[in-house]
Amino acid sequence: MKYSLIKFKLFFAVSCLIMIASCVKERAGFTDLSKVHDMVIINTSGLANFASAKVSVNSVKPDTLKFPIIVEFAGVNSATSDVTVKLGVEDALRVAYNTANSKSYQPLASNQYKILNTTLTIPKGQHYAQTTLEVYQNKYTSGIPYMLPVSITDASGVSLSSNQNTKYFNFTVAGNPLDFKYTWVYKRWNAADTTGALASPTPTTTPNTAGSPDNDTKIEFQSGYGAQNALNIRYVLSFTNTGGVLSNFSVVLNPDDVANNLLASSGIGALSYVPAKIVYVDGATKRFKFYYSIVNSAGAARSFTDEFYIP
Repeated sequence: MKYSLIKFKLFFAVSCLIMIASCVKERAGFTDLSKVHDMVIINTSGLANFASAKVSVNSVKPDTLKFPIIVEFAGVNSATSDVTVKLGVEDALRVAYNTANSKSYQPLASNQYKILNTTLTIPKGQHYAQTTLEVYQNKYTSGIPYMLPVSITDASGVSLSSNQNTKYFNFTVAGNPLDFKYTWVYKRWNAADTTGALASPTPTTTPNTAGSPDNDTKIEFQSGYGAQNALNIRYVLSFTNTGGVLSNFSVVLNPDDVANNLLASSGIGALSYVPAKIVYVDGATKRFKFYYSIVNSAGAARSFTDEFYIP
């Protein structure tokens, strides 16, 4: 009789262990211990959710994109007291990801994003707290992949998950990297070159002037001389984009504008023109200056520069 009772107790104990183990769930390599003890996690985080944390930016409009960051008290019951959760960017995780996956994600500069609140409170009796990641996509460069690993750095002593503690925001940038709003300075000389006094009504300065992208590596800017005559006479700036490094800049006047406006009798009616050239160009700071000259229909020489820069 005693032997049977011992066998029953042993069977009961083993059964209880199996039942407890069955409460621990496996999900994409993550052991969910919320049934055993409390922890704090970031919702939809971890490498298993890398694809869902992908952000597409176009470097132009709207200026600000917003994404929620939700921290969760993962337990059987709600928090029994307020839980203070601190967030931070762990760039070492970006480096580790690049090394492990042969990738080249770059870090974000401080002017490219903002976490509105890095200290959150999950109130007593609740499960969640939330903040917002703002992404300033007009600060991004086309062709460069970026990563921002946002992690819980402290949770008031509550346990943290080993693989649901970080959200790997990763960014791809589409569009023309020069598609910004520029300050435009136009100057004119009633001469064959830029020597001598400036002619009226220049110089003129126009803020918030946008270029007109033709594709990802070509963009057009209006000439001030064309604008003076209410006509399109545009510079076509072409370049090479190698991983976000811009090079091989070249410029011409739009051929259609030359034929239909600059030289045509229905346009300004110039007798001849000297093709556009680059006075200087800096793709990193987005600063460009162009020049061309004409002989107008009266036989008088005119020269022009148009400068575009990010203020």
